[in-house]
Amino acid sequence: MFNDRFRLTQAVISGIKTQTRRIISEKLLNKYGHNKYNDKSYELVANAPYKVGDVLAVAQNYYEVWDFIKATQDALTKATIHLTNGWGNKMFVKSALMPNLIEITKVRVERLQDISDSDCLAEGIEEYYPYIERNPDDKLKTYRFWDNKFKYKYHSLSPIKNCFAHLIYYICGKETWERNPWVYAYTFKLVK
Repeated sequence: MFNDRFRLTQAVISGIKTQTRRIISEKLLNKYGHNKYNDKSYELVANAPYKVGDVLAVAQNYYEVWDFIKATQDALTKATIHLTNGWGNKMFVKSALMPNLIEITKVRVERLQDISDSDCLAEGIEEYYPYIERNPDDKLKTYRFWDNKFKYKYHSLSPIKNCFAHLIYYICGKETWERNPWVYAYTFKLVK
């Protein structure tokens, strides 16, 4: 599942977002003894929830994918979908009924703040040139991400990591960026 409030599901489907980070549980970190003195990332990668080659459904509520369901499902399935909680909430959908799939192409372990500038772009942060309409020679670049009302939520002249940190603040909580947890960094591609 990707966050709909910041249009991350749409960014995945449109091919803009090709990476995601998931915080590694303390239980896994303790089990494999991963800390700043002992790098056991190969064991963490081997025991990651998702592996290279896994194909996963991109969760969307049934209302959003109704045309796909009408074209591919039998009458009984279509009739029962309206009675499920998945009609308006993607937490209750069946992955077999989702039209969009991603394939995991790379898994690595890193600290959240170790994200590179290119990885920030792969996470769905957008480069933006706000003054180019007024002055085509102005190459002043800013960064932003969108909310579900099609308004940018944050834009900054500062480094792209600041914009990503604000996105993490909204999704995972204020202290997450400062805490700098170990994360699984998944790279994926959209498959049909």
